[in-house]
Amino acid sequence: VEHNPSLAVYFGICAQTMSRLSESPFTVLAYIERAIELDDQNARWYWVRALVLLQLYKDLSKDLFLENTLVNLERAKSLTRPDQKSLLQAIENTFEAVKEYVLHN
Repeated sequence: VEHNPSLAVYFGICAQTMSRLSESPFTVLAYIERAIELDDQNARWYWVRALVLLQLYKDLSKDLFLENTLVNLERAKSLTRPDQKSLLQAIENTFEAVKEYVLHN
């Protein structure tokens, strides 16, 4: 990220990796927001943002995070290309996980 701060992919991959390594969701959001700023047509970045917001909803129980999770999942789904079948499946799986979580908590 430091060496090429104008490429969204670096910010997006960094955010995704940080999220997987359980970095603070607020730190991850800063990176994914920058990725979206640089490339607002990339479905993956909206999906990653949705995952982070979902984690914040689980941690803090604030409905605004859940609402924004759903908005970002819808945006991600709308931006997927026909060749992004695995990403689309991941987005749909996340929708299902949200439903399950909301129904059981």
